[in-house]
Amino acid sequence: MKKILSILLTLILFVGVGYCKEKKEAKIVAISAGSDRTLALKDDGTVTFCGWIGNIYGSRLKLKKFKDIVAIGTQAGCAAGLKKNGTVILAEYFYEYAGYFKYNVKWHDIKAISVGGANQNTFVVGLTNDGTVRFSGSEECYYDDEIATGFKNERILNVDGWEDIIAISAGTRTILGLKSDGTVVATGDNTNGQCNVINWKDITAVSAGTYFSAGLKNDGTVIISDNAYEELNMQDVENWKDIVAISAGTKHLVGLKSDGTVVAAGDNSYRQCNVSGWQDISSISAGDFFTVGLRADGATVGTGKNNYGQSGLQWGQRTYEWFWVDYGSNKMYKKVKKLEE
Repeated sequence: MKKILSILLTLILFVGVGYCKEKKEAKIVAISAGSDRTLALKDDGTVTFCGWIGNIYGSRLKLKKFKDIVAIGTQAGCAAGLKKNGTVILAEYFYEYAGYFKYNVKWHDIKAISVGGANQNTFVVGLTNDGTVRFSGSEECYYDDEIATGFKNERILNVDGWEDIIAISAGTRTILGLKSDGTVVATGDNTNGQCNVINWKDITAVSAGTYFSAGLKNDGTVIISDNAYEELNMQDVENWKDIVAISAGTKHLVGLKSDGTVVAAGDNSYRQCNVSGWQDISSISAGDFFTVGLRADGATVGTGKNNYGQSGLQWGQRTYEWFWVDYGSNKMYKKVKKLEE
């Protein structure tokens, strides 16, 4: 009898061990840097982020409904996810004064997304399977004089009529579209020559920044809008070779090389271009004033502005901020608080 009980106990323990598998942690497969946060897409189709969560008086950024996601994008007051069924989900927050901010994104057959804009003027662009482009944002996509002098109360972003598009990129106030023949179309503010891309040829990827545009050529070199070379101190871009991906920030450009190293040019006031030691990088993303990279093993690296933890990449750490006014001195104060997921 004792022998039978011993055998049964052994079987129970064996079966128990067999079913007690440790849950595999989801691996990060894509990253997207915005103005003050970084999104990360995991291989289980969920999304996490680090950085700014929102203002305590507004609705906070929530990503629990982000499931079955295959691509992500973020900028200022919006985070977007492309689902594997071709639809788009948004997690937006905004201040009460931006109540006109509308996201009516009932899109289907989308294969790529990009998020652009600044402050309350955030917008989303979607590339359809048939090569056309869709746009959604504030009702008329108004830009005030502080953002684009000369464009107040005028819709400057218009993708109507775009065809044969194979890739898109949304900047702060411009949109770039890569056509199947390797040429590029652009719409938006051209104050700094960001839309002067009519002569670009043999392009395989595009990236729209705030004050410039960039294109990756099929020979691994990079072309940028004429203003950027001297005005933004990007002369080194002319010497870049073996580039396989690019990403534009506000005033800096990052390039991923075929050997997994990274190069950068432009404004380095927040050390957003300090990427010379990065290795084994599989993808890159430039935020406004910071840069993040994803390694082949799923690890992430970051450099640059980190006031909200956006480049520190401590996944699950968020911050929110709130403001108060001292009416005696008429001064506004701000406080930042860290939250844990």
